[in-house]
Amino acid sequence: MPKTIKICVDKLKNLFEKECKRVQKDEKYNIDEDQIEKVVLNSAPLKRGSKNPNAKKKKRPLSGYMKFAIKNRPQIVKDNPKFAVTDVMKEIGKQWNKLNDEEKEKWNKLKEIKNKK
Repeated sequence: MPKTIKICVDKLKNLFEKECKRVQKDEKYNIDEDQIEKVVLNSAPLKRGSKNPNAKKKKRPLSGYMKFAIKNRPQIVKDNPKFAVTDVMKEIGKQWNKLNDEEKEKWNKLKEIKNKK
């Protein structure tokens, strides 16, 4: 067993014994050094700010503008084949701004948009 792991195991053992004595002074607790060693070896500290890449992320629902953009983008591209991506998005923004509040609210209330290619 490497020296650093042995030091960690000893510290954990001492800490565990102190906590056990504090909780119940009458009982003696058995400490399995092999289990402590497994815990020490298998638990590497995470770097600050690191995230679990396997964790599922909750996605927010699409905004009304994004639903509008998904639905209208293919038609704009079809009508203006020479438009760059930025020009297409500018056109979508212009069309969105022309909508009144009631029409925008309808887009916000839509459940889901299926993008057909």
